[in-house]
Amino acid sequence: ILSADPCDLIASRDLVWLAARLDLSSEDAATTGLWALCQHPSNKRLKYFTGRTLFWRGRISKAIKFLGETIQEGPDPKRAFSLLGEAVTLRSDVSGNPSRGGPVPLPVGHRLVVFVRDVVSMDHVLPVAWKWSVEGTRDAVIVFIGPMPRIDWRIYFARSVGNLHVRTLLDLAPDLDIDKMMKGLLFGASGRVVVHDQTNSSMARVFRGAAHRHGAP
Repeated sequence: ILSADPCDLIASRDLVWLAARLDLSSEDAATTGLWALCQHPSNKRLKYFTGRTLFWRGRISKAIKFLGETIQEGPDPKRAFSLLGEAVTLRSDVSGNPSRGGPVPLPVGHRLVVFVRDVVSMDHVLPVAWKWSVEGTRDAVIVFIGPMPRIDWRIYFARSVGNLHVRTLLDLAPDLDIDKMMKGLLFGASGRVVVHDQTNSSMARVFRGAAHRHGAP
């Protein structure tokens, strides 16, 4: 459609809309939206669909920019406000959680990745992550989305286990690109499983979508 006239606003808008309707988390929709916005930077409909697609793709920082510009003037202000709220909340949680451990070593075999909000959530998964890590060629990564205290017996214990790694989201995704972070965590693993707290359903979908794209149930 766009090859006839790359500057055709209606074609650009409709192509982004179609790509987003087919799969909100597709790379094609994100790439097409960003390209079309270069041609039509002031179009609110393009910004809204591109912002939605980037959100579901896990590219949170970019999504915040575009969704914020369509809250008052856009095709779906209510939905834009809802997604923006979740994205900003995640950014706030991450920014209050300073880097603690740096990158994670490459997998030793099968890898379990667990996302937790706080040490209470960690209580529920720590026995499983420990058992997974000490049997066979496996390792586990526990990632704190919310605040991780500097001193806590659970974190101290987890770090004493050789194949169990504890990190903050800021360690692994300083640019809030969930998809890129997931690819890095799962690359090279012979088997992979990702677990996420389901309290925040939209963000759980973002993490789950990223996991699925990189071969993890």
